[in-house]
Amino acid sequence: MEKRGKTTSITSRFPHFYDGANVESLLYQFIDVFGFLLEQGETDLLAVMRSHHVDTADNKGSQGFIAAQKGDLDQLFALYLEALGGTSQLVQVSHQFSPGSIKNVSNLAKKLDQGRDELSQYLRSQLDHDTKSLLERYQVAQAQFNLESFRDLPGLAIQLLVATVATDQLSHYLKIHLPPETLELLNHYDGFPPLPEPLQQGLVQTLNQQLVNPSLYRKNKPYFQTLTLSKAAQQLLAQQPIGEDRQRLNRLLLEAAYPDYISPSH
Repeated sequence: MEKRGKTTSITSRFPHFYDGANVESLLYQFIDVFGFLLEQGETDLLAVMRSHHVDTADNKGSQGFIAAQKGDLDQLFALYLEALGGTSQLVQVSHQFSPGSIKNVSNLAKKLDQGRDELSQYLRSQLDHDTKSLLERYQVAQAQFNLESFRDLPGLAIQLLVATVATDQLSHYLKIHLPPETLELLNHYDGFPPLPEPLQQGLVQTLNQQLVNPSLYRKNKPYFQTLTLSKAAQQLLAQQPIGEDRQRLNRLLLEAAYPDYISPSH
């Protein structure tokens, strides 16, 4: 379910424990009914403004709805919006973008990075080197583990091997989620590098599966609360992320849990 601007504006005013950012929640879907009606109302009013049904009004001299100089139809449109009791997406403020102007960062970043339409390609060509680098790093594919993601994969294997619920909750949780064949290889590992290739592949595969696990944080919350999480991880946690942002969060959580074994993804 896609986020709607009006709905997001309403749910953002709720305390965090209402789970208002979760588009799959019943609360969000209920409010989305009203968000849809508000947005539809604005669309209808815009059509009215353009239809010239008001005999004596025109838009002479207008420099745009968000400009200081408006035409008669612009002003009528503003009055209609006031009557709705909501704030139009065509807000009458500075035309400059701010962080709050972006309603869905993930989709916008993907569009700018991968879009093949003329506008996306043009905007991409206007980005400076640092912004392009940030955009590439933000892509969710960067969260995936590979052999280069580890500082010490044999060390991580040993930590999983000896883990128990009492001594290392997260490592034990990961171990019991290993495929049977990988767990058997781990139980027969003698602790000396190099790590057997089938065991390497099994561990990397399991960690990548944990990236999409919606329960990773919830099932290990007491453990993660003992860690010093990065600012990015804290922000994602506060948003109760789904989809690609959940993968980004889980990667950051695993990095925080195993800083000696997993390289930071930045």
